[in-house]
Amino acid sequence: MGIGLVIPVTPFIKNEFHYTTSQMGVMTSLFAFAQFVASPIVGRMSDKIGRKPVIVFGLFTYI
Repeated sequence: MGIGLVIPVTPFIKNEFHYTTSQMGVMTSLFAFAQFVASPIVGRMSDKIGRKPVIVFGLFTYI
């Protein structure tokens, strides 16, 4: 689900910030890599303290 949220908005980001196609590809790859690294860590955290606190923490740090 994660990368599926990013792909639809990439044309808007590309146009807004005047990025090249190569730069957008790098950004998408970095997002996928960050998700690959963070998923096991966040998964363990949510197993220990519950999903709701992890989601709420993520939403507050996003803002």
